[in-house]
Amino acid sequence: MEVYRFSVHPDAVAGAFDWSENKKKRRSKKGAVRWYPTDSDGFPLGPLPDDLKAKMATHWALTGLGNDWLPDFFNSNGPHHFTGLQAVGEKLADIYRMRVGDDLELVPIPNFWSLADEAEIAEPYYLANVFASAETIDLARSEVIEVKNPKLAGAQKYMSASQSNKWVKNVRGFKTDLHVWRDANTSEWFCDEEFKAEMDAASPGNFMFLETAEE
Repeated sequence: MEVYRFSVHPDAVAGAFDWSENKKKRRSKKGAVRWYPTDSDGFPLGPLPDDLKAKMATHWALTGLGNDWLPDFFNSNGPHHFTGLQAVGEKLADIYRMRVGDDLELVPIPNFWSLADEAEIAEPYYLANVFASAETIDLARSEVIEVKNPKLAGAQKYMSASQSNKWVKNVRGFKTDLHVWRDANTSEWFCDEEFKAEMDAASPGNFMFLETAEE
């Protein structure tokens, strides 16, 4: 089967957001006790923990974009289990609903604020948490580094040693019925030809699909 590493294109038309305790950008504050999203990356692949959802509910996602120009998605997808999740609009969320099945959680961003408009974002966006997984990367033949950071205990076991597609080789004979999934050891995102075609059609030019192979 054709297997692709799935990521955001460097020239994508997309948006970004940051988290804050209120509707203003965070400022450095000595002695501030804060939730930092990176502190919430250490859970295993699966639904977002309840305490993380509670933190989201008491914070605001802030973007510089206004309601007159809303992209198909915000942020990039990556191996981190919380900060590596994209926020997708309904169009892309429908593709995930159709192609992932039970190993998917679409978590609404509860408080989304436009700094440009000084108003809430009118359209719903969801963190697309795909936790379907399969051992896709052949660790013995790929450039990977074992993760030993105690903050990430329970999360990914390995990480890529290079951004080049040459670092990864698939497990020999790899096959799966999944359309989009995470590698079980590195949490990298992968997909098949069907998912690639649907995402390309829905959001042309905004995603990058690098075909991987056994050799």
